[in-house]
Amino acid sequence: MKNKLVIALIAMWCLMASCRNKVKNTITGWWTIDTIIYQGYEIRPCLLSNWLEFYESGILQLPTPEDRCSNLFSEYNTKGTWRTLQPDSIPLQIVIESKNVIFKGSHQVVFRDDAEDHLLKMEIKSDSLYVVCRKGLFDYDRNRDLVEYLVQLSQGRK
Repeated sequence: MKNKLVIALIAMWCLMASCRNKVKNTITGWWTIDTIIYQGYEIRPCLLSNWLEFYESGILQLPTPEDRCSNLFSEYNTKGTWRTLQPDSIPLQIVIESKNVIFKGSHQVVFRDDAEDHLLKMEIKSDSLYVVCRKGLFDYDRNRDLVEYLVQLSQGRK
């Protein structure tokens, strides 16, 4: 009887831990940038690459800049670290630490369902930054429940 109780508690703990990490697990991976506005300027043409890569280890690969927009930012780095604040709670927030002045800081995260194009989209927004990106290598049709959960979580409903 005692063994069954221990097994049940371990199973419940694992289930709760996996639910708490849905946001972090979803953010982890490759995202293509559709829109990036920094201090009111569309800066996508200023970037040589248009993607972000969030690693499970907390490392973040940021887009490479082009010199022609150097007047918008003084220091730019393509590396950083990231972490979520209070996973699976409202508002969803991500903290990026980097010398990269565009991305560093605390940002709100909002997930969007692009049912027409079968995409999971994520908005990253703060006072100076607004990014819309789409999840790469994501099987939208097999993850409909996850997409619905993330969208509802972003809207304050679970």
